[in-house]
Amino acid sequence: MQQEARSQVFTPRAKRALALIGFALAVLTGSAGAYLWRSADHPYNGPPPPPTSRPILVSMTSTSERQAWLMVHDSGGPESFVFHTDDGGAHWHRQLSINGLGVLRLADARRGVLLNYPLAPQPEVAMPRAFATVDAGAHWRSVTMPRLSLGSNADPFFLDPDHAWVLGNRAAPRGGPVDEQHTLWRTRDGGRHWEQLLNVDAASPLDHGVSGRDRIAGISFADADNGWMVTLGAADSSAVYVTHDGGRNWTRSAIGGVLPPLAGAVYLSQPFVSRDGQGMMTVFDRGANQFSVLGTADGGESWATPRPVPIAGPLNTAVVDGSVAWLANGSAAWVTADSGRSWSRSAALPNGIAMGDVAPVDASVAWAQGLKYGSQSNPVPWVLFRTTDGGRHWKPVPAPTLN
Repeated sequence: MQQEARSQVFTPRAKRALALIGFALAVLTGSAGAYLWRSADHPYNGPPPPPTSRPILVSMTSTSERQAWLMVHDSGGPESFVFHTDDGGAHWHRQLSINGLGVLRLADARRGVLLNYPLAPQPEVAMPRAFATVDAGAHWRSVTMPRLSLGSNADPFFLDPDHAWVLGNRAAPRGGPVDEQHTLWRTRDGGRHWEQLLNVDAASPLDHGVSGRDRIAGISFADADNGWMVTLGAADSSAVYVTHDGGRNWTRSAIGGVLPPLAGAVYLSQPFVSRDGQGMMTVFDRGANQFSVLGTADGGESWATPRPVPIAGPLNTAVVDGSVAWLANGSAAWVTADSGRSWSRSAALPNGIAMGDVAPVDASVAWAQGLKYGSQSNPVPWVLFRTTDGGRHWKPVPAPTLN
């Protein structure tokens, strides 16, 4: 059960509501209104942004020290642009433009899916548009998404361009048999066909092992069979759902007993589990303002007592697999290669530049956003760095420009 994609861990439900500019700012506000140009047929040929536009780094993904993708938003308009480099940042190629913001998840160096979240409110169903690539972004195709009931929030997860799941959650009327209605859809052919796997509502408060009493915050899969869902809310009722048949049936694993007794509301990240069953997920205790790491040795069926990370407060968090994760808090980054048992602190970025988002490849190689907070500009100017030695040294990388 190896999760190959380099994924950034976002605070649960942040993907449904907040602007995705770093950790805990993942947007999930809408569904329609995107447009794109396919770069292979006609490389980006739209008008250049005005010289007053300022770039905002929305998300960053990397697969090696040479290959990375950036989603950059134009502060002067509604558009965002995907930039790609295959030579370590020496050259950047603008691949496509979308209306709004976006998150790119890669299955490998060639295959990935972009989720596009328009900035305008969508009053009916909060469903992003999806675009898939199988050639590192040279071409993109639109992916048809399933229809959810009005008022639902959609949480899509793409394992690769062919295999995807969409979790739909909708608040239920108070006093009823469920607190939240859940639906789950799956495709195995890139969105050409979707099948509904479960439907939890007042008529069916428990379906295929999933309870309507739980507020479910997100879904992820390591392969076509093994996946997880996490809950949102009080620590004593927190749980992880596990499936081994592609999402048809789920087993609920309560984890409230391993969390600190005084913990209040907690945010669980999606679990990351390797093929040997070793894995981890982060938990943020909002009251204590503290992140911890929960470990598993059995594929997420059970979880050990959390280990606090070496720094307190909100963090940019990026998990590579069941063993490797990076944290950043502005002053430096920390990396673990043993599921959070030990951490190594990186060097600070030069010239007083603050550490922003981190896009790791493994425990040694990572790309980082540097933020120039001393500037009077709004938004804050940013630059890029890369390390190949676990953060002991950071090398400046040229960043793409909008103009």
